[in-house]
Amino acid sequence: MGSLVPPQAPPAGVYVPAVTFFDPEKDTLLPDQQSQYYRYLASTGLTGLVILGTNAETFMLTREERATLLRLARQSVPENYPIIAGVGGHSTAQVLEFVADAHDAGANYLLILPCAYFGKQTTPQVVQNFYSAVAKASPLPILIYNFPAVCNGLDLDSDTITALAQAHPNIVGVKLTCASVGKITRLAATFPPERFAVFGGQSDFLIGGLASGSAGCISAFAQIFPKTVAKIYQLWKAGKHDEALALHRIAAHAESPTKAGIATTKFAVSQYSGVAAGIEGGDPDRLARLLEPRTPYEPRALLPLLDLGEQSNSSLSPVRLSVVAATTFSTSSHYGGQPLSYKSEHPTAVAADTRWIEYTGDDGTVWLNDDRKPSLYTQTFGDCQSDSLINVTRFDASYYHDNMTVQFHLGGSSALTNESLMLYIGVYAYGESRFNLTFNPCSANINSLCPLNSSIPIEANGIIPVSQSDVANIPSIALSIPDFEGQAILRIFANSTQSQISCFSAVITNGASFSHPAAIGTVLGLFALVALVSSVAVAIYGHSVPDTRKHYAHSLSVMVVFAVYQHIFFTGVLSMNWPSVLVAFWSNYAWSAGMIFTTGMQDSINNFIGTNRGNISMVGSVQSGQNVENLGGGYQISQIYRRTSDIIFKPYEGIGTTLRPRALEHALKRRDLVNSTSGFSWYGGPVRPGLPLPGNYSGFAGTLAEVDIPASNAFLTGLVWLLVLTLLITTLMISLKWLIEALSHFNIVKSDRLTFFRHHWITFTAAAVLRTCFLAFFMMMVLTLFQFTLGGPAGLLAIAGLIFSLFFLGMFGLAAYALYSRLIHEKFVKPGDQLKVKRSDTSLLSPTCPSTDEPEEQPVTEQPEAGVVTVSWWQMHFTDIDSEKPHPHDDVHYTTKFGWLASRFRRSKWWFFAFWLVYEFVRACFYGAAAGHALTQVFGLLAWEILAFIAIILLKPFESNRLNLIIVYFLGFSKVATVALSSAFDEKFGLNRILTTVIGIIIIVIQGILTLCLMLAVVLGAISSYMSITRYRDKIKPKSWLPHREKYFKHVDQKATDRPPPPPSPPPRPESPKEPYFAVTSVRREPKIEDEDPHNEETEQQLSIDQQASRGPSGTLSVRDPESNLPYVAPRLRPSWSTLDFHEYDPTHVQTVMGSETSPGEARRMAHRRRAASLRGPSRSGTARDGADTPVLDSRHHRAVSNPNALITNGYILNEEKESQDPSSEP
Repeated sequence: MGSLVPPQAPPAGVYVPAVTFFDPEKDTLLPDQQSQYYRYLASTGLTGLVILGTNAETFMLTREERATLLRLARQSVPENYPIIAGVGGHSTAQVLEFVADAHDAGANYLLILPCAYFGKQTTPQVVQNFYSAVAKASPLPILIYNFPAVCNGLDLDSDTITALAQAHPNIVGVKLTCASVGKITRLAATFPPERFAVFGGQSDFLIGGLASGSAGCISAFAQIFPKTVAKIYQLWKAGKHDEALALHRIAAHAESPTKAGIATTKFAVSQYSGVAAGIEGGDPDRLARLLEPRTPYEPRALLPLLDLGEQSNSSLSPVRLSVVAATTFSTSSHYGGQPLSYKSEHPTAVAADTRWIEYTGDDGTVWLNDDRKPSLYTQTFGDCQSDSLINVTRFDASYYHDNMTVQFHLGGSSALTNESLMLYIGVYAYGESRFNLTFNPCSANINSLCPLNSSIPIEANGIIPVSQSDVANIPSIALSIPDFEGQAILRIFANSTQSQISCFSAVITNGASFSHPAAIGTVLGLFALVALVSSVAVAIYGHSVPDTRKHYAHSLSVMVVFAVYQHIFFTGVLSMNWPSVLVAFWSNYAWSAGMIFTTGMQDSINNFIGTNRGNISMVGSVQSGQNVENLGGGYQISQIYRRTSDIIFKPYEGIGTTLRPRALEHALKRRDLVNSTSGFSWYGGPVRPGLPLPGNYSGFAGTLAEVDIPASNAFLTGLVWLLVLTLLITTLMISLKWLIEALSHFNIVKSDRLTFFRHHWITFTAAAVLRTCFLAFFMMMVLTLFQFTLGGPAGLLAIAGLIFSLFFLGMFGLAAYALYSRLIHEKFVKPGDQLKVKRSDTSLLSPTCPSTDEPEEQPVTEQPEAGVVTVSWWQMHFTDIDSEKPHPHDDVHYTTKFGWLASRFRRSKWWFFAFWLVYEFVRACFYGAAAGHALTQVFGLLAWEILAFIAIILLKPFESNRLNLIIVYFLGFSKVATVALSSAFDEKFGLNRILTTVIGIIIIVIQGILTLCLMLAVVLGAISSYMSITRYRDKIKPKSWLPHREKYFKHVDQKATDRPPPPPSPPPRPESPKEPYFAVTSVRREPKIEDEDPHNEETEQQLSIDQQASRGPSGTLSVRDPESNLPYVAPRLRPSWSTLDFHEYDPTHVQTVMGSETSPGEARRMAHRRRAASLRGPSRSGTARDGADTPVLDSRHHRAVSNPNALITNGYILNEEKESQDPSSEP
């Protein structure tokens, strides 16, 4: 009665033989309670029910009772829920009757014990005849039931079972309640699981059977704690083997009491699952009555067991069962000090929540969190064979260093109908093979690959125990070093042709990485934004264009910020085999080059490009989906198949067993995935179209792969984001203008603020857009030239050509126009011309005419002497010495038009923007046009960078010291050093990948320091910009910045002259020590009678000359005779007069003196003033300060003394000043 289609084995999983409920008074079945119990069991996660098994007390049931239970079961559970019917009997005819009843009731499978009532007469031939007769007549698939304890010790061996299954296709499985793992192993190795299912007969060797290849178990204990046993199976199926084993060990202790007999099992059901099912209101006492064994067996027969249960290890009472179960499955079990909670099926019947696993190694037993992060794991994967016959949608693997296991998952499909396979897994780290394994998926219980069939989806996973020697080649630092460089390669071979039919590669990582675009990229963007805001604020603030330009030149340039960022990222355009650490670090700067990933944009670009993505192998990369024969060092097919048959596996350390040939495949513990989404949470997906093979970091394609952008999409991605940025800047400038107008309208800001910007906002907006294009010039040149080299569809190349023309002609055209607008008014100084220059100048580029920014008043002695020199060829330049036009920095019209190009540079280097464009274009040619020619790129670029570095050092083009420091020194050094070190990454040099990683870290350090210096400059630039926009205010906050602001303004003014700073003033001469001294500064000789003698005329004249020469520089005369004791200004009366006295007479002086004499108060006031003046001065009147060589200090002040009692007339003060100014006057 067999079907034309071979029957399928029962689904793998956990089946439960349900117990039977009896009315204790009538000894009849209880259909309602029985149906309720069946429904509960079917809802707990168990795979199916076994009705009329041994625990159903089947041999004590009538034929009608058997049929009733089968019909109840079919009505109580879903239609497609598997039911296995026990149809054991003592004769073939009896069994066939039961088979017919089971078929009529709707059972799906039959479970048949051998007829062994007469044990000694049940020979192997009797067994063979019995099963053959039943198999031929049965309309349902059959499972052989091997239970020696109920069959007079009859134990069927694996050979007998194998022969029966091979002879009868409808014998599709076996239940082994003989605890023989060997039988499970042999039968699982003989039959595929979909053809013949091997079930263990008890749940306490569920995991042992699964590890050996069984499909699950049929266990009476599963009806006591169904969710727990189902959880053990599910954990194992999910690959969480250690957690499943930990839970299994706990359950095994609780299962032990149930082996005492049917009474113990039924009592446990009454206390746990019966309560959980809600039968009899969940009252365990009432349930215990309904679950007593059927007569003639008495529950009172267990009472003596109560006394023995506490003392005997061989049999346990129901009381001890409840104690053991309640203790074992309590809600506060602990693993290694960590709580392991369980969700309750009933208050004491629970399933796992928090998951821990036990591992025993060389250091003892430890408990590990199952949700822990693997030490190494795979991320994205790609196809390394263009004609692959298997479509893999999932390939991932992980390595757990703490318990020395490798876990992998595989999912996909194939068009092959029937093909046996061989699998090879290799792990490569830093260019060397670290681990490999070749195995047969059939021997490893990967059912979906045994054989490969198009009708069966590929869903498989496994755990591979590894030894210390297997991972000895992986250095310990690899588990923590950022951006571990490794690959996991899966190769699949067809046994029929012994050829490779599929190849897949996945990148391996440890989770640590330099790549954090979301965090680091955001920080870098914020610093760029600060630089932008500072620059714009200084540019729009101020009333004078030259003054604004002067301060704008000292704000931090956004061009400098992006020059640093793009230098770091575009280093990855070189066609080198980069270490993984570098491309990860560069991904933080990708946004500055317009490489910002969005799924929608990339999908749109992919649709526009189509399948013609160019050839990234021309630029040094390996594209996913292409044949890569030497990946991982390649393979030899003869070694692949030799290893599977001849290799002798060495003992595996740390796993408690020695693995022999072919035994490793059984220890892999692989099985079908429960579903396609199971497995650990660290795995990645397939690479996007156009990306290189994961783990390949060569060229620009490898650099872009870190941000998931294909090389073929780079140009359009950068162009779109540049257009977005341009539109954003235009919108912001317009919004800023109208925001200021609104604030002014509501009197929030003064109406005269930012007047120049408000009147010329269109010019400012145009300058901002042009400045943006100037900053993007290098980026667009690189991307367009790289696109030309890469190739692609005609439409894409046409767009690239148009953009290249616009930027090249536009930027160079504007630069040429800016130069022409100025140089047309200047004179070209050619070799042989003579130029008049200052001898103090060090450059012929500084004309002798003074700058408008120089101080107007300069001592004549400070003017350097002019001279004439002959110009050499290297001194050719333009000069405006004969032009009436102001310097570009002082020309308002020129600065308004071209300030976005020239305003930041020194007066003598205002043309540097043209030099910069040429420099950037040559760099772009090496990066983009020479892509694919690694040595040409690196050495040509190195020579150009060195020449530019030297030239820029000599020029020092920027007016700001900060910009010169960053551009000239830091950025220049970083470019030269980076390109020089990058030459080591060319594959022709064959450097070890560990050494290249070290060099890569050195480059990261250099570029990281450059970035930190730039950040510091941005902060300082923001502070200086704040000072610049507060230059019209007397006070700023904080007040302590005022002195620094004054120094900064002086520095700005001095740098605007483009002259060296003035030499520092000489230190003051040390003062001579003050000592007591007395000096006579003037002597006056009074006329005598003998002076009238003509003979004394010569003597008198000589005395007069001496008297004049002896007067001090102050020119003052004492009004008191030093030999007289008369009061001040009182003239000495002579007894006689001569004509000579009349010649000396001064009427004005006499009038003043006489006025003083006639006014005693005036005399007192004058005396008081003189005394006060002498006290204020540093020395006595008429004495020198510092000695004889120091001019005499006039102690009298030509201003009124601050004394209310001293009223001095203006006439007297004027006369006193007159005396002071005329040293020849005498009273």
